[in-house]
Amino acid sequence: STHSTANEPPSAVVLHVTNRTGDSIELLWVNDQDEIWYAQVQIGDTLQQQTSTGAIWRARSSSSLQILAETRCIALGGIQHLLVDEPRDISAEDAPLPLQM
Repeated sequence: STHSTANEPPSAVVLHVTNRTGDSIELLWVNDQDEIWYAQVQIGDTLQQQTSTGAIWRARSSSSLQILAETRCIALGGIQHLLVDEPRDISAEDAPLPLQM
């Protein structure tokens, strides 16, 4: 084939997945309704995943398997960031107490 590896096709994307939660996370590629497991990202780590425009990626908590983040890749300079934070709906005992007036 005459495909040159020197310059990647414009559809190539590198997804940088950063785990900002207090647990490891699972990185899954979403294919229609199926999830294909790709990697586990440890606390504080950033994983670089080769992918392509239009791909949908989902991050789940390793312990609860709750969906924490999801993104569809777009070709924007070839690099895209997925910052995975703690779930928004934290339980009452984890929430800070309201300040007493």
